Amino acid sequence: MRESNHTGTIPCASGTVNNAGLVFFGNSRRATFLILFGLESVQFALHSLQMIWVDTFGFPARGLKHAAGISKITGSLKLDTDDAHWEPPLAAVKCLDQKRRHGNTMNTLGIIGGLSWASTQQYYRLINEEINRVRGRQASAELLIRSINFQPVIDAQVRNDWNAAAALLCDAARDLERGGAKAFLIASNTMHLVYDQVRDAAGIPGLNIFDATAAQIHAKGLHKVGLLGTRYTMRLSFFREEYARRGIDVIVPEAKDAARVNEVIFKELIHNQVRPESQRLIWDVMAKLHKTGAEGVILGCTELELLMVGERPQTSTPDFGDIPVFDTTALHAMSAAQWLIGTSSQRKP
Repeated sequence: MRESNHTGTIPCASGTVNNAGLVFFGNSRRATFLILFGLESVQFALHSLQMIWVDTFGFPARGLKHAAGISKITGSLKLDTDDAHWEPPLAAVKCLDQKRRHGNTMNTLGIIGGLSWASTQQYYRLINEEINRVRGRQASAELLIRSINFQPVIDAQVRNDWNAAAALLCDAARDLERGGAKAFLIASNTMHLVYDQVRDAAGIPGLNIFDATAAQIHAKGLHKVGLLGTRYTMRLSFFREEYARRGIDVIVPEAKDAARVNEVIFKELIHNQVRPESQRLIWDVMAKLHKTGAEGVILGCTELELLMVGERPQTSTPDFGDIPVFDTTALHAMSAAQWLIGTSSQRKP
């Protein structure tokens, strides 16, 4: 059987049959359908196929003849039509095109989370808010989240064993790819140190946090910014070099301030604890960076966003005015939402 020009994959949104895919092939003699999931009975398979077709195209399938066989190995069911001149109907193609244009199709993104859980929930919220803002109605994101145990990652960081940390994320990335993700992101700034290894292990594209952040800095016309984050992000040259490759000069706080920022992250923020004194500390450090020439400040830890809630606290630098703050969590999440829907169009009614 040769594959026709009408080959395509039709996603199923039915509540009855979850995570199903209907793939159709055909030529001038017949058409074959494959239901790509395990089924317990041929009768249920026939019913499910009809449900998928109706759910996708809005009208019943005609000419279903029989179940040609169920593969116990692949869990797939093959069904033939009895129409000798079958081809995918034009109405079906038009219907699917309308679904795409009206926001019923979406890419699937995998998130490597748990780094920490406090920031992972922020990613989930921000991505879904943007998807719903653009698509309207009850639209939400097609996401797979692989939340890993943060403690072994932290232990590897402390030992300076980045290969061990990378192995944990590589396993998570492979899980996401097997689960159907077409791209992934690492919900962490620090762990972008092993981004290339994770991307290679996943075998699918990644959404890089440096790209998302640098694009916004350039959009503001800035070239020199401060960088706050974990001690690894502020101390290791890798992060400054990544921004330098994108045309951005980065400066970091003095050692004492950097240690205090790192302590707030690991003792408070990864536990979702937000204290007013820590908010004041972060703004004080940003004010110092501004005084030393920073045109803006990168919140280079995905938990630091938690300290930006509410009014800006009074700082120890009275003349500290407005300074652009680049929230990597929000920028990365926005980049993810745009990738998911492939557009930045306005909200639909």
